[in-house]
Amino acid sequence: MHLLCGRIGLVQRRADAKAISACHSAGRHVLRRDATQGKQQRIGGVLGGLKAKGMQVNEITSAEQVRMFERVKPVCDKNVPTTGAENMTTVLDALKKARGG
Repeated sequence: MHLLCGRIGLVQRRADAKAISACHSAGRHVLRRDATQGKQQRIGGVLGGLKAKGMQVNEITSAEQVRMFERVKPVCDKNVPTTGAENMTTVLDALKKARGG
């Protein structure tokens, strides 16, 4: 009888652990989604405020951004010997992170 109770308790703990893990994963997903939405709302609010004050804001598509980066790449590559490959990598990584990549 003690073995049966012990096994039920073990099964229950495993089920609890799985449930807790599932809740943790779901919660992490919701937090990430909310953080991303919050960031987009803050950016939208800042841009809206600038537009309201009369600033012209040009918004470009992702495809246009890629095209611009491709056009600038030869200039960056040309200057790597002057700036150093490590510095260029640091800057590009920081830009990528700032853009959410």
